[in-house]
Amino acid sequence: MMENFKKFKADIYFTSTEEGGKKMPIKNKDYRTVIEIGDKNMDVILVPEEGDIIYPGESRIIEVFIHVRSLAPIEHLMLIGALFLLREGAKIIGKGIILDTDF
Repeated sequence: MMENFKKFKADIYFTSTEEGGKKMPIKNKDYRTVIEIGDKNMDVILVPEEGDIIYPGESRIIEVFIHVRSLAPIEHLMLIGALFLLREGAKIIGKGIILDTDF
C-alpha cells in the first residue's frame, strides 16, 4: 500500500474533549499525526477501517505507518506491548499500545 513505510497494529484510545483531546472526529482514511514513544517524536499515518469515523473518547485497533527513514533510531522502541502517545502539537489526542509489528 505505502512504499518506504513500516507498519504496526495498535490499540488506540482517542482522548475525549473533556480530557483535552480533539473536538472533532477523525474522518480521514489516512490521518497524519505525531507519535511519542520513549524519547522520540515521529510523524505517522493512522489508517482506520474504510469509512470508519472515530470520535473523541473511543478506542480502535488501527494500522499505523512510519516512514522508513525514521526507523533507524527507533526500532528498539517498537516492541509489542510498548506504550505511546499521539499528539497534535502539545495536545495529547490519544494513547496506545503496540499489538503487532512488522519491524
